[in-house]
Amino acid sequence: MRKYLVLIMAMLALVLTACANSNASQSDDSSSSSSQSSSSSQSSSSSTGQTHQIIVTIDGVDYTATLDDSQASQSLLEQLPLENLSFRDFASGFDEKITDLAQPLDYNDDENSDDPQALDIGYWSPDERLVFYYGNVGAYSGIHVMGHFDSEDALDAIQGLSDSSQVSIRLAD
Repeated sequence: MRKYLVLIMAMLALVLTACANSNASQSDDSSSSSSQSSSSSQSSSSSTGQTHQIIVTIDGVDYTATLDDSQASQSLLEQLPLENLSFRDFASGFDEKITDLAQPLDYNDDENSDDPQALDIGYWSPDERLVFYYGNVGAYSGIHVMGHFDSEDALDAIQGLSDSSQVSIRLAD
């Protein structure tokens, strides 16, 4: 009788272990597919594929840039043209130049933790600032990447922006 009891206990332990592993596997699969689906919806929510060309003039030189179709981009387009923008360094160690906007941009909360790269154009929603990136600063909550400069030529101009630089933004013809 004792042998049967030990055998039944061993089989029960085996069955419970198998069930636990199966549930963990299903949980991992569902969280993986949920995270993939979430990531797909975030990237598709920020853009419908339509883009808008703008011209950024820095100290008399025109640079073309492309904005996506996000809510923040649409809001920026409604404010164009922007004249006499004064860009400055955000902080030591951050490869970005910022300017304060007179009017805040509308944005979708789903689009607020981007990881900008060099030549990206973004909106920093906590302080209502337009940002030109000349390096990677990492992902932060509140960053909305809206587009990018079309040419590497703009990189030196962005890095060289100072308080005395003349910057304007307009819609391309």
